[in-house]
Parts: sequence; structure tokens; C-alpha cells
Amino acid sequence: MRIILKIGLPILIAVIFVFLPVFVNSDLLLNRNNDLTEFFWPIFYYLKENILVNNRIPVTNEMWFAGTPLISDPQNPIWYLPNLIFLSLPIDTAIITSLFIHSLFGTIGMYLASRKVFNFTEKTSVLLAVLFIFSPIFFSFLEAGHWGLAIAWNWLPYFLLSSYILITKPSWKIILLFATSASSLYFNHVLTAIIAAIPVGIFWLYKKKFKYTTLASILAFVFILPAFYYQMSWQGQTTRDLLLTNPETFPIWRGKIEFLRTLFIFNPATEKAITFGIIPTILAFFGFLKLKLKNKLILASLLLILLLIALNNVSPIYQLLINLNPFILMRVAIRVWFIAFFPLLFLIGFAIESLPKRIGIILGSLAIINSIQIGYLYFSKPVSPRENIPQQIYEILEKDKSDFRIFCLTRCIPQKEAAIRNLKLVEGYGTLQEKSYFEKMQKILNSKWDKYTLSVPPFDVYLYQKPQPNAKLLSEMGTKYVIVKYTLIDSKFRLLGKFSEYHLYYIR
Repeated sequence: MRIILKIGLPILIAVIFVFLPVFVNSDLLLNRNNDLTEFFWPIFYYLKENILVNNRIPVTNEMWFAGTPLISDPQNPIWYLPNLIFLSLPIDTAIITSLFIHSLFGTIGMYLASRKVFNFTEKTSVLLAVLFIFSPIFFSFLEAGHWGLAIAWNWLPYFLLSSYILITKPSWKIILLFATSASSLYFNHVLTAIIAAIPVGIFWLYKKKFKYTTLASILAFVFILPAFYYQMSWQGQTTRDLLLTNPETFPIWRGKIEFLRTLFIFNPATEKAITFGIIPTILAFFGFLKLKLKNKLILASLLLILLLIALNNVSPIYQLLINLNPFILMRVAIRVWFIAFFPLLFLIGFAIESLPKRIGIILGSLAIINSIQIGYLYFSKPVSPRENIPQQIYEILEKDKSDFRIFCLTRCIPQKEAAIRNLKLVEGYGTLQEKSYFEKMQKILNSKWDKYTLSVPPFDVYLYQKPQPNAKLLSEMGTKYVIVKYTLIDSKFRLLGKFSEYHLYYIR
């Protein structure tokens, strides 16, 4: 009981405090115009309906992109077993519950990693565990609706813990823990899994420990093999390689000063979420000064590499980076930044342990307060409204009981709304599209775009152009209705009516 009160209670309170704004106002998380509502929520709903109502696990996503593979998309929730919670709870409740449980799980994992890997005391480890869950990086994932990144974040401490123990006190339990954490990272965010594996692999090679690490790696690969097979089978048919022909990486920094300022001060741009906070950074710097020279050189080298990558367009080695395929395919340069957070936590803990006990606890607590303040600023960002068609159009579409698709040239039907109403869209928003679909959409709109895009049509097409779609080609995709904000001239389009600013057309 004493241990629970000393360790478990502060961690539980911290996790509750993270989700306090959501408990007070769930719209802060569940009804933002972000990846959660536009991508993940509809997929959860679609899978749930198919499994519970149609008694089947769908391998194809019929909701958008005129039908696209689901089982082959690494961001689909099929492979990750804890997602079974969505079958028994309402989607909104399941989202909050799953995030809460994962956050509690991850915070405990950070405590264990601090004790076993960093060898810190109980109090310091509790402070670091709380700092972990109050990381501005984690808050940025929640605000942006990056479901996979948020879940993967809470598996990272276990990946760190098991990777370390595999070379110190290996056992079959640790092998299983490594395989579970590594595969969970992969199932939730492939890029995070790859990035996390690189420093761990280098560490293992440096320590020349191969027996148990090899066994653990093989078991992890066995866990992900079915998903990996489908992903690789589909990868060559997707638009991802467009990044290689037209490199475009983010974030676009306005200069090195903006980057340095963002290290300490909140930046509302989600793709620029690298903030540590002033107090945590000062504590980490103090801890760095206390290190031995060898450890200083190792940590400084690691952080320098991460800085050079995260600087993206203002990096002194940008011209080299932009010619490297792995960097281009990463697309968002700060995806490597979570690696920097764990050395930061170590340095903060080392500083706390080096200071007089009371001063260390006070400064650690101030670092937590600083992180809370930054994190909550993400939740305080205004919720941007999502374009949506009038109710009259929905009523017309829902009266039609035939099998058909809808094409809104301005992406005016939210994918969440389409999932709830069982409406199939020609357009869509997602990380991958099939090349054949991508190319056909350009013919349909008589428009040309050869850059990687998350939405089809791309925003610069549907916001700034007025394309005249080809009715015959749309009809071949099963399209029956077209919604636009202007007049269509093809005679095969028959106007059913104008509702507010939207014209509803029927393809003859």
C-alpha cells in the first residue's frame, strides 16, 4: 500500500490531469477538425459496423478514395489487439478510455525505465514519469489527432526498458516484452518503430550482445509478419514514391531563430512541436554539465544529429538530406525528435539527483508545471470548423437505397459524417492512395498534380480551381451524385437543386 501511494497515486493523478480538459469538454479532443475525426474515427466506426453487423473483417475501405485497401494500410487498426475495446464501447468513449489506459500504462513504463535503465531513485523516477506524460510532444499528438503517434508514445518506455535489459539481464520474459513493444510501435506508427530501432540497434552492436537481441528481433518480426507482408505487397502500388520524384519535407522553418525559440516557447504549429520548455531545458543543461566527458560527447553527438535533421530547410546539411531517400520518405523531419526527449529526461533526472534533495524536487516540480503550461496551450487552440453540406442534401442522399458513390469537389462531406451515414465517397483524405486511383482522378478533373498529397483532390485544386469533372469517368467509378459550388457544363450532369452554396448534380 505504501508503494502504491508513493508511486502509483502521483502517476494516476498526473494522467487524470492530462485528460482533465477532455473530461470537462470532450470536444477539445473528439470534435476537432484533425486526423482523429477525419481519418481514425471513421475507420474505427467502419470496422465496428462491419464486424458486429455484417459479421466480417473488411479488407477494403469502401468509405473514401472510391474504395481502397484497408488491410494493407499500416495505419489501420485491425492488427493491434487492444483496439478490441472499440467493439464493446461507443467510439468516443473507447477513444478516451483507450488513450487514458495507454497513458497510464506508458507513465508506469517510464517510471520503470527510470529505475531500471537510468538507475534513479523512486522520487526522481516519479518526477520523470510525470514529465513524460506531460510532454508537449504528447500533447501535440493529442491536439492534432495523431492517434497512432499518441498510442506509440506510450510504448516507447517499454521498448527502451526491454532493449536495455536484453543486454544486462536477458530472459524469455524480456524477449517477449521487447517483441510486444516493438510490434506495438509498428502497428501504431511504422515510422516511429523504424526510428526507435536505429539507436537501439547501434547500442546493441556497440555492446556486442547478439544472442538474446537476435532472438527478440526475430520474435518481433514474427509478430508483425502478416501486416508487414500485406504492407510490402501494396507499397509499390501507392503514391508514396511521389515524394522521391518531388521531394517536399516539413516543417518549413522561417529561420534558425524560430527553431531555437520553439525549443523553449510554445509554437502553435503542430508540425513544429519540438518544445521542451525553459525550466526542463535548464535542468537538462545542468545535468549535462555534471556528466563525465565521454558521456557528454556521446549525448552531444546524438543531439547534434537530431538537431541537424529537425532543422529541415534551415539545416546546414539540408542539401545532403534532401538527396537521401529515407529523409524524404519521412516527410516530417521532426518525427525523429522523440528520440531527443529520452536523453533530456535522463539529464533532468541526473540534475535532480545531483542537487540537494529538496531543491531537486522543487525544480523537478517546476519543470512539470512548465510542461503542463505548454501542453495545455495545444488544447487551447481554437477548434477550426469543418466544411459540411446542408441537411437537405443528406436527406436526398439517404433516401436513395441503391449502391452509389458521391463526389464533392471541395471535400464538403466530413469522412466521419460519411461513415455514420454509410455514404461512399470518391474523394478522400489519408496517408496513402493507389496510383491507379490517383491517376484516374487527374483525368476526371482534367487537372495535373504529381506531388504527394494527403487529400484527393489536393487542397490547391479544390480551394483555388473550378475543375469540370468528366461524368463518364466518374460513372465508371460508381459515382451517382456530384456536389459543387459552381455550375457544371457537361450535359450528363443533371441539376437536382441548389442548397445554400452547394449544387447537387445527378449523373444521367
